[in-house]
Amino acid sequence: LGKGSFGKVWLIKRNEIQYALKNINFESTFHFTYSIEYKTLMNESTAYLGMERHINLVTFISFVKDKHDRIYAIMEYVPDGKLSDLINNKGIQDPKMILDLAIDIASGLSYIHSCCILHRDLNPNNILIEKVPNEYERKYLAKVSDFGLSKIRSNTIKGISTRKNVATS
Repeated sequence: LGKGSFGKVWLIKRNEIQYALKNINFESTFHFTYSIEYKTLMNESTAYLGMERHINLVTFISFVKDKHDRIYAIMEYVPDGKLSDLINNKGIQDPKMILDLAIDIASGLSYIHSCCILHRDLNPNNILIEKVPNEYERKYLAKVSDFGLSKIRSNTIKGISTRKNVATS
């Protein structure tokens, strides 16, 4: 599905349901525990553990480890791509569509902020879009994704003890 600075994302299928499988590339690191990739994984996992499902966030399913000790996150697959692709390929001219997407993004951010999480990498590449059925008065639903650079605002998220700033601890 894609490749970023910290790993790749693949489309997988289990029991006829599609998921996104994301790995973190640890191969380029000298000491895993102190690496940027490790901090990214810890940020993302802490953020996901501190949140419940929300319609405007990509849903985290589980972490898994393979026989080579590689760690993967299984997440909801959002089939219609990134907001950046929609902007670059089709453009968005409809003011109602712009407003609907902006409200979706604001709703997702409001929720993660209520969980004491700051995203810190919000951009059109980290907003996934999903087409909605024709009976609704809108065309797309926006979902915030990629919490690898997130920051925790407090020492506790819903009972999970964390460091104040996972990214720089």
